[in-house]
Amino acid sequence: MYFSKICTVLAALAVSVPDVVATPSSNLDARQVPKVYPIMKPVPKGPPIQDTQAKNPGKGAQPITKPDTNTPVTQQPQGYKGFASYIYQGEYAGKCGQVSRDSDFVVTLDKCRFDMSLCGKKIRVDNAAQRWIEVTVVGSTDGGIDENFLDLSVGAFKAISRIENGIEPVTWNYI
Repeated sequence: MYFSKICTVLAALAVSVPDVVATPSSNLDARQVPKVYPIMKPVPKGPPIQDTQAKNPGKGAQPITKPDTNTPVTQQPQGYKGFASYIYQGEYAGKCGQVSRDSDFVVTLDKCRFDMSLCGKKIRVDNAAQRWIEVTVVGSTDGGIDENFLDLSVGAFKAISRIENGIEPVTWNYI
């Protein structure tokens, strides 16, 4: 089963790489691997190029602006898929030094993902039912399923799920 998938992927890669050329060698040696030289295509750099060549000679020549191919693409914030549960806050300070109440919208991250620079950072948490909340990072937890696990305060968890559920699949990202 896996072999057929691997063969399909390798065949697709072989077809999608047409710019690679192998050079023949008259001196073949089983211990030497023939060199493969990629064909390098020039990449345009700099500002947009003005082309004033008339496309329709009957009308006046209009400059044509070609877009710069090196324009950076705006990236959306990276999202994480994981699970959220809840934890009672109690009267102790989390790793960030903040004492929180159950009604506060706070979160503790998995210990693999947490570091002190994340203290006070806001996170948006969405569930499958299109409900979302914003919570503040106050510490780390050891009880997670994986590094994308969130422990929400009781108040925050109730805003996106029922306490009886205990755990909720979520997506989340830093804001």
